[in-house]
Amino acid sequence: MKMNKPLLPILTASAFFSLSSCINDDVAVDGSVRPIPSVERLEMGTHLSGQQTPTIRFTLRNPSDKILSLNDIKVEGDFAEYYRLNVDGIGGAVHHDVEIRGKDSIYILVDAEAVSSVLNTASTSIAFTSTNGLTSRLPLSINVVDVEVHKDLHLTSDTKWEGNVHLYGNTRIEEGVTLTIGAGSTIYLHDSAIIDVAGRITAEGTSEAPIIMRGDRHGFVAADIPYDVMSRQWGGIIFRNTSDSNVLKNVEIVNTVNAVDMESGSSLVLTNCLIRNASENVLQSKDATVEAIGCEFSNAGEGLMMIDGGGCNLNHCTLANYYLLAYCTEAAIRVENVERVKMNIDNCLIYGRWGSELSMSDLMGTDIWFRSTAMKSGGSDDENFIGCLWDSPVDFVNTGENYLFDFSLMPESSLHGQAESSLQKADWNCDRYGNGYSATPGAYQRCQR
Repeated sequence: MKMNKPLLPILTASAFFSLSSCINDDVAVDGSVRPIPSVERLEMGTHLSGQQTPTIRFTLRNPSDKILSLNDIKVEGDFAEYYRLNVDGIGGAVHHDVEIRGKDSIYILVDAEAVSSVLNTASTSIAFTSTNGLTSRLPLSINVVDVEVHKDLHLTSDTKWEGNVHLYGNTRIEEGVTLTIGAGSTIYLHDSAIIDVAGRITAEGTSEAPIIMRGDRHGFVAADIPYDVMSRQWGGIIFRNTSDSNVLKNVEIVNTVNAVDMESGSSLVLTNCLIRNASENVLQSKDATVEAIGCEFSNAGEGLMMIDGGGCNLNHCTLANYYLLAYCTEAAIRVENVERVKMNIDNCLIYGRWGSELSMSDLMGTDIWFRSTAMKSGGSDDENFIGCLWDSPVDFVNTGENYLFDFSLMPESSLHGQAESSLQKADWNCDRYGNGYSATPGAYQRCQR
């Protein structure tokens, strides 16, 4: 019997030679052919001094049909030695004889040692030199913040911080010791770091130069999600039972687990502060004394405040919970051991996506008082709720669009002018932005900027 020979080898060979004939092995010699980076400037982002930057990736494309041969790819200019390249999977300071096939691209990875802010103004670029004699350059830019670094710092004498400070581990302020933080300072805290206060903190910023206490990550955690909205980047501040007369003014505390944790006997006065974005609470107080004036408490995974005994006075404060990273069912203010709680909430604004205003609805017989406070819930005044603004139409400027938050009120809000002026603290005449008093409930007064 005569058998037909299979056609597969013939077809395979034919396809191979056909495919091979489509690949152009000619090298571009045209002086107009240059490699094209996927970005016009490679932005390395903001980093603290002494850190290694994350790797930034871009592509380098050959626009020609022919092979583009590069004699070398390297970083050149001021402080080039602090940058590293990886070209198509191969590391090295300089890469020779790199070929990019016609209409194809290669990946290039870049990182840097953020030694100091001298890199910020340096003229540095990645140079691509072709065999046709042309050199193209991709400018590099980086923003390095110079910081004073401390690891497991133990303060045993009065200390003042000014400028940028980077903390790792447990920073302990011993009993009888005062830490003073100057206006305009930024305190960066590494993962799991805490500030443990047995002594005292005095931190007084201004509306023009606030003090900021935040995690040490910049940039984006994924896609367009910034680290600024990520909680649990550091532990928070713990005020021990020997810590009293603490003062925070125009201070921002963000990205924590528990932002402010107060033990029995401790005391704290906050004025024009922003405490935002905690995975648990922005304020925990157990038989302590807290007074807050013109402050914003916002965005927490387990309710904003937990008050377990003690005194808590809030005047012209905004409590807003639009936490993004968990479904929160807790009330904005959770009260425990109510028989030991003395609380005054005057001219405040309490609103948000999650939870009710207070963990208990019947305050009869308690020492908890709401006066001239605007709330999301419907209700009516009684002995403990006096002149409150129920079911209030709140128009915040931004409650999370593009991962941004601004809990000041829109200029056209009907709440402007609705606060009880007689409850205003005598020494508080402007909000944290410097806006003058306009009898608006909450921390933010009518914008006059």
